[in-house]
Amino acid sequence: MQGVLPKNEACKLLNVSTRYCAEQAPQVKKNLTKTDQGTLYELTIRSNQYDDEVFIDGVSYGSTKLSVMLSPGAHHIVIKKPNYMDFEQSVKLKNNTMVRAELVKASVSWKNGQAVQDFLASGERGPELISVPAGQLAASDKQANEQAIKAFSVGTNPITVADFKRFVTASNYTTAAESGNGCVEYVNGKETYNADLNWRQPGFAQTDEHPVVCINSADTNAYLTWLSKATGQKYRLPNNGEWEYSARAGSSYNYWWGNDAGNSKANCAYCGSQWSNKSTAPVKSFKANRFGLYDTVGNVWELTSGNNLVARGGAWNFAPKLAQVDVRLELKPDFRANYVGFRALREN
Repeated sequence: MQGVLPKNEACKLLNVSTRYCAEQAPQVKKNLTKTDQGTLYELTIRSNQYDDEVFIDGVSYGSTKLSVMLSPGAHHIVIKKPNYMDFEQSVKLKNNTMVRAELVKASVSWKNGQAVQDFLASGERGPELISVPAGQLAASDKQANEQAIKAFSVGTNPITVADFKRFVTASNYTTAAESGNGCVEYVNGKETYNADLNWRQPGFAQTDEHPVVCINSADTNAYLTWLSKATGQKYRLPNNGEWEYSARAGSSYNYWWGNDAGNSKANCAYCGSQWSNKSTAPVKSFKANRFGLYDTVGNVWELTSGNNLVARGGAWNFAPKLAQVDVRLELKPDFRANYVGFRALREN
């Protein structure tokens, strides 16, 4: 058995001076907090958008959905997406944590005639647009009423080879011409499918700055769907009223500059330019109309939306009369030719 006497009682019993006895200090239980430098907590980040980019403490961690192991303490989160306001939040990790982000679309009011260019998810720029004001389109039929046109943004020029190439590279898309019997060209005055022709090789020399051709309605819709997702905006084909309103730019003439096609004012057959009846021209090779839009006359027929597939504006190998602003060319949905392209409209 072992007995423990309190304080100096042992010295008193043995008649020994207390200076030879050390007072027992009370035992104190130390509550030490040990920081384990190896501890990590899981930070989970969710967003209401796709193709965003998450930065934690200034370092990119890719897109959401995201789960990452981080050290305890303060961390700063920034989530970015083109055409959306940045989401920012600071967190102090003490345990596993989830952050749910709501990205809000940036609200911008465009001025009439202002250039608009959205960023793609890749960080590259999308097609250049012009903001077109609301207005009235005069009815071509005296029995019909004027058509009210809401404000929108539309391609400064037809979609180019470079624009379409970005889409194909990002999506590995194959056009109908590449997987089918090619693309239509005129041979001895007749429409003839040539299996060797497609948007890459349309039958004449072209650069990235030429309008894309040899695409059909499905190819066009695939591009516009991709563009909408890549920018977070709503892109589509202009309808017939929107296209004509844009092409006229306030004019009531056959062409936006007057009733006479003139010489070297546009790329159409027998119109006097170096490309006439030979090939498409690089976009913006001729003057823009009063809205700032190029190639609304000639170069390529431009697809529009509606109950029937209709193209407008004429082309490099069609007579100038067919490039008049009110002329319509009806096409079958699967039709593609080396003189048909399209222009993108973005809803404001």
